[in-house]
Amino acid sequence: MSWKDIVADLSVDLGEKGLDYVIKELDKIEGQATDPWMKVSLAMVGELLEKHGIEGLELARELIMSIGDNKVPDLSDLSIATASDVVAQLQNAEAAERKLQQKYIVIVTDVLAQLIKGLVLAAAKAQS
Repeated sequence: MSWKDIVADLSVDLGEKGLDYVIKELDKIEGQATDPWMKVSLAMVGELLEKHGIEGLELARELIMSIGDNKVPDLSDLSIATASDVVAQLQNAEAAERKLQQKYIVIVTDVLAQLIKGLVLAAAKAQS
């Protein structure tokens, strides 16, 4: 997965410096993803961002919350490969691990949302 490709559409709003910063932070988060469920979670977030833009963050959060709450997740926005990986992780995960996964996605999506919000605000301020 290439974070640069995923966030390329944001470059107009963020500018090159902002885009490079977001990519650097995403690479850092990805580098710290040591457990398989973390990697699957990031792949899911990446796909939803790529497909839905910023709204993908909220979709990722909703999806992971339904998983952690033992509800049947709607995986229709994911590729077959990623959806399959999510299902495999669900089958292997204990309830406690699903709660950790919930917390992880909430943290990741919050960090990304705050990064993007700050950069968009800074870009708007610089243009005025």
